[in-house]
Amino acid sequence: MGLTSKDNTEAERRCYPAEPFELVYSIRPCDSSRYSEERRTLVVDRVYVGREDTDTVSAAEIRFPEGDEATSRFHGVVFITSDGEVRYQDLGSENGSFVGDERVQSCALRPGVVLRLGRAAGRSTLKVLAVSPPPEDTGSLWGDARFHGLRGRSLPLRRAFAESSRLARLDTCPRAFVVRGPPGSGKKAFLWELFRAWGMPLHRVPYVDGRWVLGARADEFRRLLLEQRQVVIIGHIEGLPVDEQRVLADLLRERKQGHPSLVLLVEEPTLPPCEPQLIERNLMKTLRTMPYLSLPGVAQCGPTEIEEFAHHFLEKYKKESPPGGRFCVQNCEFSTRCLAAVCEAVWHGGWRQLRAAVEFAAFSVALDGRETIEETDLRAGFSESSLPLELLFEMPLAEAEEVFRRAYLMWKVRKWAGNMKWVADEVDFTRRGLLKAAKMSGIHDGEQVVLPAIERWQVSEPRYLREERRLRVSVPSSVMWLRECVRQGLDTEIARATLLELLDAHTAAKIERHVEWQIQRGRCDPVKLKKTLG
Repeated sequence: MGLTSKDNTEAERRCYPAEPFELVYSIRPCDSSRYSEERRTLVVDRVYVGREDTDTVSAAEIRFPEGDEATSRFHGVVFITSDGEVRYQDLGSENGSFVGDERVQSCALRPGVVLRLGRAAGRSTLKVLAVSPPPEDTGSLWGDARFHGLRGRSLPLRRAFAESSRLARLDTCPRAFVVRGPPGSGKKAFLWELFRAWGMPLHRVPYVDGRWVLGARADEFRRLLLEQRQVVIIGHIEGLPVDEQRVLADLLRERKQGHPSLVLLVEEPTLPPCEPQLIERNLMKTLRTMPYLSLPGVAQCGPTEIEEFAHHFLEKYKKESPPGGRFCVQNCEFSTRCLAAVCEAVWHGGWRQLRAAVEFAAFSVALDGRETIEETDLRAGFSESSLPLELLFEMPLAEAEEVFRRAYLMWKVRKWAGNMKWVADEVDFTRRGLLKAAKMSGIHDGEQVVLPAIERWQVSEPRYLREERRLRVSVPSSVMWLRECVRQGLDTEIARATLLELLDAHTAAKIERHVEWQIQRGRCDPVKLKKTLG
């Protein structure tokens, strides 16, 4: 796992869709004897072929007249394989798809191929005229699409940024929409930013994971969704039992006033045509008619964008890292060889894996007191937390649980730079319970975190060790408070000294209450804290 060697890079990329293309075609409706004029459609990931339907929000891109009842609304899909071959696949239509007199489930689309939608000779027909690379003027399609300083250069990413910007400008969440993409494409990250734009508190948005919904409880599942007031996020819908999939399909078709907004996170397979495999066919049909935000994976973006994302993740980690003297990641930068390795590697886990590798590498470099992230740091950064599932499945259950628990806690501890209070909040543990689990897993010795291949957690500024330990134990919210002081442009040294001075004069519980109150108000000020406590 992690970075892939250059020798295997091209072979590994074969499992992902190839570059976008332009399909040039003409159609002949069932009630006509002539083909239409030449038409062009840009295919970024896939386009649907079907009958025009004015009742749906999203319709097929290659459309036949609405009166053609023999053609389904979503009759088939056109996509491009990893080998660069353009193909058509029938989506289980009742009347089928034919090339000549032969019914086909899937076929290659080359210039001159005539595809008939239906068995009879007079059915609607699609004639392929040419398959060519995208035109040079595609840069104007979605304008200068950006997302938090990131600029979309490839067509899939530019389209995703433009669509997310359009959704963010809405007053509230749509009644129902889909966020789709391969694993690790950042579906939740985009969704959280949209919720912030709509003014929705993230901690109050319920999330339902389809993999953990028990079967034979369809009524409870429906009641669970309807009792929410604003919005419900449903992830991994392919894991829902069949009865729950039917309930979800019914709710999506109804969309009654007073029902909560339904946001579906769809994990799409990397193999074309990249549609989720659902047991309930009606739910699959409903998903095709819903508005969606399609996010590309790393393999669909160019080296320039991968490098830009790596810099973005590093800068974001610098801002999120707890302030103080325990270590310093604010000066970490990539070396030239490291950036080249980032762009050449195949990231199986998508943007999520790239972000984890960057954060872990920066953390390791800071522990060693260095400032430059090398290629070896990036490789080791992610491989330590990568567990081959095949090995876990071969272990006894108790041993596999122990290995996973250790790797999971290691991941969280590295992510939050050793701040056990933040880790406890994220994993939904009490701080005491988290410390107990960390001790049992061997990554905490009762006083501080102990990482693999590191005898002790190295401290870049040793003079702060005793003071930080005192603050961390006595006032658990002190790290969050110091972080807010930095965000407000205050001097961290003065803020730290103020806390230590107050600890000599007041009880820790009293200071903790006032510190938490300032954090909740969003106004952390050491002068006011000292004045309030007297």
